[in-house]
Amino acid sequence: MSKLSVAFSLLADVVSAFKCLGESDIDIVHISHDRAVISWGIAAFIRRIPVIWHVRWNRGNRFTDKLRLLIASKLILIAEETKSRFSDKPPAEEPYVIYNAVQATKWEACSNNEDFRKEFGVSQREYVIGFVGRIVPIKRLEWFLRVLNSLKHTGIPFLGVVVGGAGGEEEYVKRIEGLRHDLELEDQTRFLGYRTDVASLMPNFDVLLVPSDREPFGRVIIEAMAAGVPVIATNSGGPPEIIDNHVDGFLVDSDEWQEMATKLMELLTQPRLAKNIAEAAREKVNNRFSVERYGGEVLEVYEHLLNK
Repeated sequence: MSKLSVAFSLLADVVSAFKCLGESDIDIVHISHDRAVISWGIAAFIRRIPVIWHVRWNRGNRFTDKLRLLIASKLILIAEETKSRFSDKPPAEEPYVIYNAVQATKWEACSNNEDFRKEFGVSQREYVIGFVGRIVPIKRLEWFLRVLNSLKHTGIPFLGVVVGGAGGEEEYVKRIEGLRHDLELEDQTRFLGYRTDVASLMPNFDVLLVPSDREPFGRVIIEAMAAGVPVIATNSGGPPEIIDNHVDGFLVDSDEWQEMATKLMELLTQPRLAKNIAEAAREKVNNRFSVERYGGEVLEVYEHLLNK
């Protein structure tokens, strides 16, 4: 798409948003999508409606981010890590940090383990190692495969389950498929693609691996914690704000997949350790990442903005 086409498309979005806002009685425009901050944000700015930019990504465009900062009345960040996006030009006011939430009851024992194992051909003696996320470079699925390859050489029976679509990165998907073939993991892995029933799949995992490079937050982590599944994640980005290392999960060096393999072995060979971590993780989700806490904190931002 040419720059001219992008400009016309943006203008059309602004006009549409401006019209919509004029037909509605709206006090605040709360925007979570970066592109919408420009279109809906400009329309709201013209109509003098305050705008909240809910920043969900720790990477951005320097030029357009400056425009978004001018438009937004308040910023909500999903993690302290997200502040790194504005390191060269901090917001005029300190942003609110409101962690994502999860409805814990949705993830607690909401599946039949026997049905899961039958559907995917998993024996009762096999461990299920999970990965949930788009197949894109930042998620580093190659780490997941290398960790499984390391596990394969220990003789411990397992099945690696990947839940997530390609995310538009076809070349990367080909690389992953090639690595899977080279490591001879076709029979010990299942790539399920995009699924809408993750909540029924997750509780069947014995461990969830999150090898991402600077994950902005890691919603999948708190979902696994709610499901009672131990998590091993990289010590970069948002995960360190979620996991207390060796207490309710494991954090590993972001440059060493071998450490992730070592921690996986610890969890699989020490069932008491895995159980303790899972219990602590579930308790943390209930206390720190509840929907009630999230809703209350967002409501406080609304009230502060309207009373300003």
